[in-house]
Amino acid sequence: ANSVSLPGTWSYTGAAVALSGESALSNVAGAAVTSGIESKLDSYLQKIGIKPGAVSFTFNEDKTFTSTIFGIPMGGTWQVNDDAKKVTLQYGKVMKYLSMTGTLTRTSDGCEILFDADRFLSFLKTALSYAGKSSSTASGISSLTDSYKGMKIGYKLVRK
Repeated sequence: ANSVSLPGTWSYTGAAVALSGESALSNVAGAAVTSGIESKLDSYLQKIGIKPGAVSFTFNEDKTFTSTIFGIPMGGTWQVNDDAKKVTLQYGKVMKYLSMTGTLTRTSDGCEILFDADRFLSFLKTALSYAGKSSSTASGISSLTDSYKGMKIGYKLVRK
């Protein structure tokens, strides 16, 4: 029963990062590296306004969702697959119909949704340009993700 039931409203609490080939949490060094990257990523994201209290997702039973980022509501449809281990967010027109499939993992206090780093970056760049914000932060994140192959980036979420 490791699956996450998404319907409801979720609050963003911080950046989530996973490195591929790292043996989950048994690898203490891996965990330390991951949390180091997470805090770096957090500071990048906070600079552009992706921070706790400022980002939320509402997943509706009818498979639509709305998310608020940069104070702008952005929505689309969602679906889970692979026994609810993956979630696909299909954004609408505002986000150029961007589709993102991420892994969905239950955590002790909520869930994490992790996307391939390049997917997350293209989402970020689209959202930034839509919000009229500078994308220099995106390049900072790019250089961070370039240092690690197969890195995944996403959201730590807790139910509101």
